[in-house]
Amino acid sequence: MKISDILTADQGRVLREIKEQDYSERQSGSTDPLRLKAVSTPVAEFLFQTTLSRQAKVVAEFGTSAGYSTIHLAAAVAQNKGRVYTLDREAQKTTWARENLIACELAYTVELFTGECADFVESLPDSLDFVLFDIGVPHFAPYWPKIRRKMAPASMIFVDGWESLERWETEPEWNAFKTTMEADPEFLTTMLPLEKGHLVATRRPRV
Repeated sequence: MKISDILTADQGRVLREIKEQDYSERQSGSTDPLRLKAVSTPVAEFLFQTTLSRQAKVVAEFGTSAGYSTIHLAAAVAQNKGRVYTLDREAQKTTWARENLIACELAYTVELFTGECADFVESLPDSLDFVLFDIGVPHFAPYWPKIRRKMAPASMIFVDGWESLERWETEPEWNAFKTTMEADPEFLTTMLPLEKGHLVATRRPRV
C-alpha cells in the first residue's frame, strides 16, 4: 500500500495542486517572498510515515507555507488523535494553508500561528513528540535550547536541509547546529540524504 492510498480524494487533489504550483514557481525562478515553498514528495511521505509509526500526538512545524507538509503531518496526527502546531511569518501563507486544510477536512487537527519564532516557541506545549524545521537553521537555532526543553523522551526532529550534505560542513551556522546536535548526549543524530541533505535527531528514551 502506498501513502497516497490512505489519503482522501480531496487531500490528494489539494496536494497535487500545491505541488504543481510549487514546480511552476521553481521553474520560473520566482524570488517572490510569498512564493510557495514545499518539501519534496519523498520528504513529505517520510514525515507522514514517521509521525504515524511513532504515534506522535504533539507535533510542531516551523514553516507552514501553503500547507503541503502540514497536510501530511495532520493526516498522520489525525489517526494518532493528536495535534499539529505550525508557524509561518507571512499572514497570507497562513490563510492559504488554512483554506487548504479545510478543503482536506484536517483543520480540526491543526493550530496555525503567524509571527516570529520567539512567540511561537513560548506558546508550544511541553512533551513535543516530533518537530519539523523548514525555515533554515539561522532562524530557529537561537531558540533551540527552549525547544529542546519541550522535547519528550524518544521525540524526534527533522531539519529540511541543503541540496547536498556537504553544505552542512561549509555553511557556518548550519555546521554549528550540526556540531551542537552531534555533541548532545541526549540526542542520536544522523544525516539523511533524502532528496536533499537533512539532519534527523532522536531524543534518547529515559531508562
